[in-house]
Amino acid sequence: MNALSKNYKPMVVYVNPKIEKYLKSPDSDISIVKKVQYNIDQYLKFRKLNILSPLNGHNKGFLRSPLSQGSNGKTHYLWLAIGTNSFGRNKGLKENEVVFEEIRHHDLNSKKLNLGNFKKYKKYTLKNRDENDGQVWLTPNQYEAVYSESDITLIEGLPGTGKTTVLHKKSDTIKGKKQLYLTYSKKLTYEAIKSFGEINQLNNNRRALTFNDFFNELANANDLKFFNDKEINYDFSKSLFLNFLENEAKLNYSSWKDSINVLYSEIYSNAFGKLNDEYTFENSYKEFVTENFKSRKRSLDKKEYDQAEKVINKIFELGKEVELFPALYLSYHLIPKFQNKKAQLPEVFSNLDVLLIDEIQDLTELEGYLVFLYANQTKKRKNKEVVFVAAGDEAQTIRPTSFTWASFKNIVFELKKVNFETIDSSNVFEHINLDESLRSPSQISNFVYATRYFYSKIDKRERPSIKQFTGNTKDQYGRVVYYCAKNDAELKGIINKVNNLPTGISISTGISSSNDAEIKGLVSAEEVKGLDFSTVAVVDIGKTLIELEDLIEKSKTSKKYNSIIRSTIDNLMVAISRPTHTLILLDRELDSEFSIKFNKNSNDLINKILEL
Repeated sequence: MNALSKNYKPMVVYVNPKIEKYLKSPDSDISIVKKVQYNIDQYLKFRKLNILSPLNGHNKGFLRSPLSQGSNGKTHYLWLAIGTNSFGRNKGLKENEVVFEEIRHHDLNSKKLNLGNFKKYKKYTLKNRDENDGQVWLTPNQYEAVYSESDITLIEGLPGTGKTTVLHKKSDTIKGKKQLYLTYSKKLTYEAIKSFGEINQLNNNRRALTFNDFFNELANANDLKFFNDKEINYDFSKSLFLNFLENEAKLNYSSWKDSINVLYSEIYSNAFGKLNDEYTFENSYKEFVTENFKSRKRSLDKKEYDQAEKVINKIFELGKEVELFPALYLSYHLIPKFQNKKAQLPEVFSNLDVLLIDEIQDLTELEGYLVFLYANQTKKRKNKEVVFVAAGDEAQTIRPTSFTWASFKNIVFELKKVNFETIDSSNVFEHINLDESLRSPSQISNFVYATRYFYSKIDKRERPSIKQFTGNTKDQYGRVVYYCAKNDAELKGIINKVNNLPTGISISTGISSSNDAEIKGLVSAEEVKGLDFSTVAVVDIGKTLIELEDLIEKSKTSKKYNSIIRSTIDNLMVAISRPTHTLILLDRELDSEFSIKFNKNSNDLINKILEL
């Protein structure tokens, strides 16, 4: 995915001179100035604001978006007109045009507003956007990350702290350099392309790809045809693994019978996706994988380990390693080529100046090592350092990668041959924590942070790192709402209403007891990670918390549950951290099967929420 559609027209934002004057005045409320500048950027890059309300009466056609919070919820609003509704079109606006007409206090809502001669207003586009105006709303740590001069910058932070925003801003500050932006999903890739404003330009210096597309192009360049068009979607690969176990393996896996997902996670991250301590690749692939898995002897019961080891051996015996783990198989075979400086690079990957990695936690150790080796090889060909910037959060691994910042830093130190004691004081390396939530209002961000409590219930080796975190959205008004639907029909009705909102989404928690296949309109945490929405309904939240507690109890006698507990919490964290305004915690009355299995009734659902 290199460019936008030929019919794509870049956004234009017209700003009334009165607002322009307000933005430049030293006496203006800085929080409102920051929010208006942020809104300009949101329209220029992503063509939307997440919180927009239509006006009625003689102001019908205008929209408003909150700028500040007061005792009654909101005090100041930005009033605007857009070219995608009939009001805007009748006023002469095109679909790619927006007018910021006025900043108004809440008490002046009834005052009639007329749209001025916007063609004479200040005109903002991506091309003429002043870099300083676009940085005014950054937090101190975001600013530090954007303007870091280190060769390697690692950026971490909880959901909503602006990691992706920093990568986009970082890219903007180094225009004219050859850049490659990698992330895990097509949606995030498309968002990056929109942010870059690249519109079918042949001299495009900024390219955005999914991890899958990146691996595909490397495979093609190095004549590894087995990888072509291989599906590496986690859920799809997991279904192939389940089919393999049930229909082909013919093995006893009784210790894992009730937790096939856990078994797949174990093998994916701790056998096929793991690095050995020496970073060597001299053995056969089977020997490499089986040796890696031996490190899990201390973390699994003997019977669990022995059965998992037999599954691994059967995968190789039946030649299923490529089908089940294509990206990991590819990484293993490409790494020696890069180590020996014999890997072939496609032209678009050669002579790179900047490599930006978003959602790095969704790469296994093996894949992360390959990506960093690539950065070093493309650098060697130009005899200069590639600027390497990676962003992520250990607590948002929607794939079983066992990613930790500590392990990735070990890769960096190994390849750079740098001194541990002096690396943080050099220009080689910088690790920055984004500690302020920018996406969600304090009511929501506090709930997100409280949910991290569950990490304390699992083995320390399975926990993500805990970093400092504060809310920075007191100027926003938000809410957390809980509701338990009486039946599936009511639940479906609520989901439809949420999904029909301009920026609403309903997310499944993905728990095993929820028959989500029968409910249309639900998306998974994997599909929405990195994105935000005004209103988010998280479905079966109470059930998820009940199941989590059950898994935590089981983990006291069997260590195998730690990884699935971690994965469940991570998915939950992703889901509840998407909203910018309203988080709806949505349950439905418990069926008898669930109630009997867990000895719970519907009243226990709300109690689990209140405990947080």
